[in-house]
Amino acid sequence: MDAAAKFELLKRFFDEIDGKRLYRGSDTKETEPGQFIPTNLTNINPGIEELVSQGVINTSKWILDVGGGDGRFMDYMAAVYGMPSTMIEWDWELCRNAGLFAQRLKDLGIINVQLRITQGDFEKDETYL
Repeated sequence: MDAAAKFELLKRFFDEIDGKRLYRGSDTKETEPGQFIPTNLTNINPGIEELVSQGVINTSKWILDVGGGDGRFMDYMAAVYGMPSTMIEWDWELCRNAGLFAQRLKDLGIINVQLRITQGDFEKDETYL
C-alpha cells in the first residue's frame, strides 16, 4: 500500500473517531494543562510533504511528538512516512486512546513500525527515562 492510500485510510479512520465525539459529546477535551484539539490531517499533510521533500524531516529517524493527544500525528508519521515514533501526553485518557488507535491501525496494516506512547509531563526529565 503506497503512502497516499495509507493517508486516505488514516484520514477516514480519524474522521470516524471524530464523529463518535468520545470526550463528553465533543471531539475536543479539556485537560489540566490545556485543551486537546485534534490535529487536522488534511491541513498538515501538504506542509509535512514539503518538509520531507526538502529534507527538513529525515524519515529514517525517530520522531518525537510532545503533547501527542490521541496520537494521530504520531500515527500519521508512522503510516505515511514509515517513521518510528514516540509521543508524550499528560492526559491518561488520551494516552489510552492513542494506544488503542495505534493498535487498531497496526491490525489494519496501515502502520508497521515501532511506536512508543508515554504518559507524562514533557517538561520533566523523569518522563524521558
